[in-house]
Amino acid sequence: MFGKLNHLAITSDHYTLLGMFYRAVFGLKASGDTAREIGAISVGDGYLGMTLIPRRENRAEVYAKGEWKQETTFSHFALRAREAERVANFYADVFELEARNVPTEDGGYQLTDGRVTMAIVPWKISSFNGAGIEQPGMDHIGFRVAELDAFKAHLDKVAKTNICLAPKPIDFDSEGAARLALLRKCPLGHLQLADPDGTLIDVEAEH
Repeated sequence: MFGKLNHLAITSDHYTLLGMFYRAVFGLKASGDTAREIGAISVGDGYLGMTLIPRRENRAEVYAKGEWKQETTFSHFALRAREAERVANFYADVFELEARNVPTEDGGYQLTDGRVTMAIVPWKISSFNGAGIEQPGMDHIGFRVAELDAFKAHLDKVAKTNICLAPKPIDFDSEGAARLALLRKCPLGHLQLADPDGTLIDVEAEH
């Protein structure tokens, strides 16, 4: 295996708020040249980086790999693809990511670089019954924490300290309930939430 999962990128009108959210809730650290934060926020767990970019901006990736270790880390991210098998084969053949033998939703695929897992989930219009139809692309981000109850307590403390950093409710209406039910099908997480921008997050405890 010579390929590794290096970084993610999310566009948002509220990228500065999201940068604070992921630092406060998951303990991610700013990475790269912090002077660039006027145009993009880069955070990471010391292994995988995530850049939060202003929407409608075309900016280069500014994540720079860190050298630190921390308890809370990225565990996985999920993509929805119309041709899931073909996409999975691409990443396995081109980047030599290793297939994981884990039961997945509706015949999905899981590939790993040894630390972070990429789940390739089939995109089917029937999957979105009761919810707004999402286009193929990133479905959710997964994090690994040391202990779920401790993380829940920390999440509650962050939200009470600054209401702007509270997770966005998912199942506040029928469409949200359908999205939450779909997210719960992922076998890699045990606690579901959304960041203030609505990006879905799945959290699992360290095994």
